[in-house]
Amino acid sequence: MKILLVSTNRNTLPMPVMPIGACIVADAAERSGHTVHLLDLMFTRDAMAELESAVMGFRPDVVGLSVRNIDNNDMRNTVFFLDDLRKIVDAIRTGTRAPIFLGGAALGVMPEEILRLADVSGCVAGDGETIFPLLLDRISRGGEIRDVPGVASIENGTFRRNPRPPWGFRTRVLHRTIIDG
Repeated sequence: MKILLVSTNRNTLPMPVMPIGACIVADAAERSGHTVHLLDLMFTRDAMAELESAVMGFRPDVVGLSVRNIDNNDMRNTVFFLDDLRKIVDAIRTGTRAPIFLGGAALGVMPEEILRLADVSGCVAGDGETIFPLLLDRISRGGEIRDVPGVASIENGTFRRNPRPPWGFRTRVLHRTIIDG
């Protein structure tokens, strides 16, 4: 399948960040046999035009949106980033009827609220590099996503979150012993 992954983060303060999570998920999707186009909106001048161009040119079967931040954590001058998420979803829907799934750090904080705001097919609530390929496999076979481990969705107005898979990404701690001679 053709997968369009979009890093939606455009916040450059205190410094711009690379879309490392989206890159890891893109790699996992490619390793699972999918064709992936990754679009980073960080430095685009016209994010909506870039997005619409990517959707129309690539014609994805599934769209994944990486959502990093909810707001800027500034009490004096709060900026709510999720307003742009709804605009991004709307721009995607003008060019495709492909299912849209969310993932990223913000979904670990408030998945239900973001799903309700964005009105998308669902979200990956856990290690995207493990869960997203499972989700893509299910979609490619025409199956239901309702029992895919680590996927959350809104069904008939009710938030539903499947338990994460018992396996997943685990960091290794390397121990090194230094012996002074």
